[in-house]
Amino acid sequence: MEVHHHPHAEKKNFKEYFLEFLMIFLAVTMGFFAENIRENVADRSKEKEYVKSLLADLRNDTVELNRKYKLFSTFPPALNQLASDCYKSALNDAIQKRMYTYNMRYLGTMQIYFTDKTAAQLKNAGGMRLINNTQVSDSITLYWQGVDDVNFTNANYENYRRELRQLSFKIFNYNFYKPYNNTSENNVEFFTDKPQLVTTDASLLKEYGSGVSLIANNIIIYYLPAIEKQKQMAVNLIRLLKEKYHLKNE
Repeated sequence: MEVHHHPHAEKKNFKEYFLEFLMIFLAVTMGFFAENIRENVADRSKEKEYVKSLLADLRNDTVELNRKYKLFSTFPPALNQLASDCYKSALNDAIQKRMYTYNMRYLGTMQIYFTDKTAAQLKNAGGMRLINNTQVSDSITLYWQGVDDVNFTNANYENYRRELRQLSFKIFNYNFYKPYNNTSENNVEFFTDKPQLVTTDASLLKEYGSGVSLIANNIIIYYLPAIEKQKQMAVNLIRLLKEKYHLKNE
């Protein structure tokens, strides 16, 4: 009976095993680096899109801050005039009409509307991790803190304003006013040519006038400087973003 012998497989030496291992290692490593490069390219592209979007928001903020600073700068002189009128012993028709006008026009809300579309994306979607430049990321964070400071200052102003508005209901008859939106910067109009105060009680008028003076000072000391500071921060951040991301023509 014929016996068949199975051929013996030739054993691989160490060098061959090492070469196989090296090839597998290189393939995995190259794949890893290729994936990292692909992700990095995608991140840098997304980063630049965020920066362009942030630039557009900052330009909108600059326009808003410029407009509101110009508008709010007119408030303190008018409010000081209103406070002065409250201390007059004789209030003729012209003075009372001026008091009505200033009470409505210069004691309205002073909200600044920041464009936060990109900020919301960067904060909530983890987009800040994509901002690769430390100076830029720090400057963006400082700008957002400045926005919070402006909003906080506005909230303080609103607290004083609401209290004063409540007091004004005892002095002014709001039925004399035609519908008015203080954000439109339109003239205050009346249903009568000679709106008269509900009361000319000296102590009540002085209390109101004192509150008006406080608000005027609050605007001068806190609110206007906060707006000016934030406007400069926006300008500086725009300049920095253009420089670091080579967006001179954006």
